Amino acid sequence: NDNRIKTLAENPLLLTTLLFVKRWAGYLPTRKSVLYQEMIKLLMVTWNVEGHEQLDIEEAEPQLAYVAFWMTSKGKQTIILNDLKKCLLDARKQMPDILGYTKVNVTDFIKRVESRSSLLIMSGHKKIDSGEIVQIYEFLHLSFQEHLTAKAVVEKFLPISENGKSTLDIIKPHIQDESWKEVIPLVAVLLRRDSKELIEHLIELSTIAEGDDIR
Repeated sequence: NDNRIKTLAENPLLLTTLLFVKRWAGYLPTRKSVLYQEMIKLLMVTWNVEGHEQLDIEEAEPQLAYVAFWMTSKGKQTIILNDLKKCLLDARKQMPDILGYTKVNVTDFIKRVESRSSLLIMSGHKKIDSGEIVQIYEFLHLSFQEHLTAKAVVEKFLPISENGKSTLDIIKPHIQDESWKEVIPLVAVLLRRDSKELIEHLIELSTIAEGDDIR
């Protein structure tokens, strides 16, 4: 009954992933935040074991979340290779406690994520202003980008410009953005009991909007 989950099931790879999650968990999670997390874990850790070396989810997820936040903040569903590499390098600079000792360089990381998990895939090419033809990447499904964006907000896998901000302050500029429509509820769920401030702010905004409609 959920359109986002329905579109996942229309993709053969993602349908297979859903079925594997159901087999291993014994049930299909009904909370989207749990379902997306289980699918990401499966794709990065246990998928395609014989063909490619296992990804370290503790290193891979923060980097992908950083990229997802950058893309969603700019209203993008695709990212050119140069921007992708810059995001990953920036992520490593911003999170030395997590990524300071990673042994996988950025180029190899991109290749391994695509070949091992397909979470981030090359979807085509684009001619940029300089005339150069560059590769374009996107997340396998928009739901993964949205979930990882929410994870970035909650876990603070963020650019330096967002450091020191509260979760609500990070969310506020994007509350009316269509690209954040699914992200904000995911943030609220991932925050668990710490979601009170965000929820109260959303209620206040909806009350103001309702009052304006009545007038």
